[in-house]
Amino acid sequence: IPAGTSVLMELGPELDLLFHNPAGSATYTVSARQLPGTELPTPGYYPVLPLYKITAKADGNDVDQLPAQVKIQLKAKGISDLNSAGVMLWDEKKSAWLSVPSLADSANGAVTAATYRTGIFGLMEDVRPVPRLTDIETSWARDLITAMAARRIVNGYPDGRFLPGKGVTRAEFVTLLANTLGWDPETTAIQFKDNIPDWAAGAIAAAVNRGVVKGYDDGTFQPKKMITRAEMAVIIDKALNLADSDQPSNYQDWKQIPAWAVQSIRDTKVSGIMRGSDNRFRPRDTANRAEATAVMAKVLEYFINWEQR
Repeated sequence: IPAGTSVLMELGPELDLLFHNPAGSATYTVSARQLPGTELPTPGYYPVLPLYKITAKADGNDVDQLPAQVKIQLKAKGISDLNSAGVMLWDEKKSAWLSVPSLADSANGAVTAATYRTGIFGLMEDVRPVPRLTDIETSWARDLITAMAARRIVNGYPDGRFLPGKGVTRAEFVTLLANTLGWDPETTAIQFKDNIPDWAAGAIAAAVNRGVVKGYDDGTFQPKKMITRAEMAVIIDKALNLADSDQPSNYQDWKQIPAWAVQSIRDTKVSGIMRGSDNRFRPRDTANRAEATAVMAKVLEYFINWEQR
């Protein structure tokens, strides 16, 4: 696959692969083969066979990472609830299955995913108990929350509540983003003057190492601080590497948008990921858990359906 070209590959009726090799990249060879059975453990999941092994070479050399996402579509045979199914990747170093960002494609009876990685992939039905959230019935984001909880991207509290109106901290938002995009937690020490909670340290390290987040000028990260909509836009813009838009956002409250967020708010509006209401963006407002979940659903869709951009 030469640089600057795209290819759609089909392996029987169950697997489609779509890959675009970016301009300026090496020449890639991408291959896929069926694995009719598996002895790999799948605790909590029911594998939909066959599995597939996807490999790649760059200018003839084996690689385990691609320069852009490969889109994977797997037919969901025998699965009644597509929201319970997802594409997973076997991590040989961890001897564990890792979730790949996935979406149900009801129109095609399939699950679609996107990843930069190669390896053994499979469609897995999650047979663990479905999270039951007791306080979302009247929430405008009920269906989105239910779908994202089924994919284990968002979680409720131990008492069964989701608290959709509760604010989201900076640590919580970065963790949610890492869950959505399938980032592996990283153990690199992150140099902030304040303490990062253990449950968020891996996600924040992954985001820092990707250049997606940084601390404040005083050297702190302020993980417990409620995140603003302007901060959300900047983080999403960097995480997805959105194209710089030259279209003004034209929000009525544009004077309230800080200079450091102007471009990101333009980019997230054009991409459809973040839009205001009543032609206002409300950059200084904090986001609640329902709003953050809805935004992450759009992030997930944008990441997977990259060819529609």
